[in-house]
Amino acid sequence: MIGAGIAPLSSAFSLREPLRQGRLFAMLDATGFDALADLLEASGLDHGSLFLGEDAVMLRGEAPFIVALTTRHLSAVKEILRRANNRHAGFLCIVGEGDEPPGIDQLRRHWKKWLSVRIPDEEGLVLFRFFDARIMFAFVATLPASDAAAFFGPNQALIGFRGQSLMEVRQVIPAKPRRVGAGAWYEMTPVQVDAFSEVAGDAFADKFRRYMREVWWDKFENASDETLDKMREDAMATARRLDLPLTANTIVTLALIEVNAPQVIGKAHYIMEQVDKQIKVHPNGYAVVMMAVAVTEVGGEAGARMEARSAYWDSFK
Repeated sequence: MIGAGIAPLSSAFSLREPLRQGRLFAMLDATGFDALADLLEASGLDHGSLFLGEDAVMLRGEAPFIVALTTRHLSAVKEILRRANNRHAGFLCIVGEGDEPPGIDQLRRHWKKWLSVRIPDEEGLVLFRFFDARIMFAFVATLPASDAAAFFGPNQALIGFRGQSLMEVRQVIPAKPRRVGAGAWYEMTPVQVDAFSEVAGDAFADKFRRYMREVWWDKFENASDETLDKMREDAMATARRLDLPLTANTIVTLALIEVNAPQVIGKAHYIMEQVDKQIKVHPNGYAVVMMAVAVTEVGGEAGARMEARSAYWDSFK
């Protein structure tokens, strides 16, 4: 039996009391904003990346951030939310009541446990983009009671856009949460993977086509859907061959490298070995390093253009 219920948010005014009490947080996806990390640093809001160490620095434009929302910084809150490029670039969290409601550190520890999951037919851990509201809603709709309790943790309700509607999801069946985290990573079922792949898959394919046509207009302005879909599928096949995680950033990076610097693909295993020696690799870490190598290989104005255009992907609507 499904352990969470999804319903329209009764009123935006229902968020006022949790905000006043310090129980309202935002889980934000940096890829859905223009320079989210910079906005947060200038806002005065208490916040933190779910990525750690060098990942937090290298991938600040892709990281999920947990943010404590307060009435004291209400104008900053409104400005940050206004700068979102799309409605699914995160969701709100209302934590439970009590003499000492859960704070940002506890919430950060909780959500970090869900960054890595196992999926069928993959040996290693993969990045779970639950901070995309589309995926979050699709995922919670599949959860039995104990799994829902584990996913919610200290949260009382999660609120975000599902399509054009502001929706609220809450636990409807109390249960003992299953253990999730290091040593007990959550294992997705094929049904769950299909559920959120359907939600994000078509959106990613559409974004990929528009990005190639608009940002790489000189190469793909008049390219057919079939041509661009094959380009994306070829990049996915390359990712699988190289044992790279199938993240959107990795697929886009491999597609761009294939077009601009295909010789780098042949060096991929060497590049990965070097990355492994230097940092604890995040699922998008290889893509970041491989793009840097490709830019160097291309060199000159063409390399600078490739670097600049590849950076547009994260903020592309």
